[in-house]
Amino acid sequence: MAETFGAIWNKVLLYAPNTPVPLAQQMVRNAYNRVLNLHYWSELWGEGEKVIPTIVSTGTATTTVGSATVDFSSAIATSSMVGLQFIGNSTITGYYDIIAVPTSSSVTLDKVWAAEAITTGTYQIGEFYVRFPTDLRTLDDIRDIHNNWRLRRQYHQQNYLDRIDARRRYTGAPILYVEAKPLVSSTGVVTPRYEFFPRLVSGAHLVYRYIKNATLTANTDYPISTLRSEALVWGALAELALWPGTSERPNPFFSIDQHREYDKMFLEAVQDSEQTDLDRAQRMLIYDDDSMGYPADAKFMQERGLPY
Repeated sequence: MAETFGAIWNKVLLYAPNTPVPLAQQMVRNAYNRVLNLHYWSELWGEGEKVIPTIVSTGTATTTVGSATVDFSSAIATSSMVGLQFIGNSTITGYYDIIAVPTSSSVTLDKVWAAEAITTGTYQIGEFYVRFPTDLRTLDDIRDIHNNWRLRRQYHQQNYLDRIDARRRYTGAPILYVEAKPLVSSTGVVTPRYEFFPRLVSGAHLVYRYIKNATLTANTDYPISTLRSEALVWGALAELALWPGTSERPNPFFSIDQHREYDKMFLEAVQDSEQTDLDRAQRMLIYDDDSMGYPADAKFMQERGLPY
């Protein structure tokens, strides 16, 4: 029978009664995080679709060097623009995040304008850092529906895009994606974001599969159902055995040998749980990371400055 988070950390205290409760809870959470990194649990698979909203470019924009304010020639700014990106077409310098909309004809950027000032120039506001569900842990697969191909997995980071398209000039059908800085709301909600190359245009339609995050917060929370509860007990005890304690309060459970034994028990319990999960899903997860997914002949790659 599945056990709650509260029941699991209380079991840890049965083995190591001198452990402070907050420490026992944290070590169970750490063990659970290890579990989530060891296997793509079928219970946590999710799917979604993303259609890129209309890019705003009405009228003109004005920026001032050293100021984080952008002024527009008309009342186009709305509160929904917070979290979107601004780029000046006449002075392409990469993306600036919009963090506030003080008036209907101005927005505030996340940093001051450092490039050449824009005087009533063209601009674009759009979701160039594409937002995904807040429960996303790993973005596993993305397909471009319009072009009928699968995007390249995130082999690279944003510094790769900085090398091949520092000014973020290219737009069109995306071929790869990289993780971008997440968006953190004023209440602390973290929204994962990814950047695509080339830059997505209005109406781009993406279908994606992802692995959800899972947390143990309240004592009544349950871990994933195919995981043996003792795996978290053994994992927490393995970590506890590595903690010597403090000079005022040494840890009597501290033992390298004990750590090795509990860590072995933890891994064996996780492996058993993985097999149970695969049996339940009735499928093996097979990945073809070498699949490019898009037409990658030499001419296609050269035009985009990509290795081939």
